[in-house]
Amino acid sequence: MNRVGALAEGDDGILRSAQLAEASGLGIRALERLVADFVGVSPKWLIECRRIQWAATTLRADARTDLSGLAASLGYADYPHFSRRYVSLLGETPEATRRRGGSGG
Repeated sequence: MNRVGALAEGDDGILRSAQLAEASGLGIRALERLVADFVGVSPKWLIECRRIQWAATTLRADARTDLSGLAASLGYADYPHFSRRYVSLLGETPEATRRRGGSGG
């Protein structure tokens, strides 16, 4: 589980559960059981938290960040999907984070 966690947190190229399973040498179902048993969440959730955290860090650091471009770079199909997931995990819109970053929070 430590290896899986390190991959989910540290490998920016992993955007999907299947990629995490492959990188960790596990089948998708084995990965899902392992993560659920040890952490209580899905592999998808682990990966998405890293992606959203990266987005928040990027937006706080550079208020000029293009939101659609950021969403695409993180593997989201479109900005509205990214924004909905962002709000569900962080409780504010990406635009709000971007504005707070520019003002020092």
